Amino acid sequence: MSEPERDGLRAVVDSVELINVYALKLGGSRTSGREPTQFEFIVHPQWQRNDEQLDYRFDVRCEPKDDEGDSVATIEYSVVCSYEVLDPAALEPVDRGDLTTFGANVALYVAYPYLREGVQSVADRLGMTNISMGMLRRGHDLPAGMSFGDLSEASNPTAGE
Repeated sequence: MSEPERDGLRAVVDSVELINVYALKLGGSRTSGREPTQFEFIVHPQWQRNDEQLDYRFDVRCEPKDDEGDSVATIEYSVVCSYEVLDPAALEPVDRGDLTTFGANVALYVAYPYLREGVQSVADRLGMTNISMGMLRRGHDLPAGMSFGDLSEASNPTAGE
């Protein structure tokens, strides 16, 4: 991370406080009784800011597949991390890049345990106890089977589709 990125990240960290983390959407369906052996987790992140609040939404979709590559289930889970803006004037010089950096380096790590637990809980209730979203570690590759979309500004990340 460059020095300007670190400065922007510090400006956001110093100007906001986490006030809530909540599930926005949770669901799953089993389409086959076959045992899943392949897992892909797609995480789609979004953010939105106004003078009082900064929200980050993380949607995860998992479509477990069997040995032949056929889908056996679909699991979807969305989490929102809401931050109170403590000093709107301090965020004035902050740009979209700084908010994206904050989302990828702070908000994602706040949301990830909720995403992981939610996906595994739904999978377990669907009778698929072998599904696990690996650990997310700073400075390491993403967990196996995971892809992460670009963190983009959203029109309304707290709305439930």
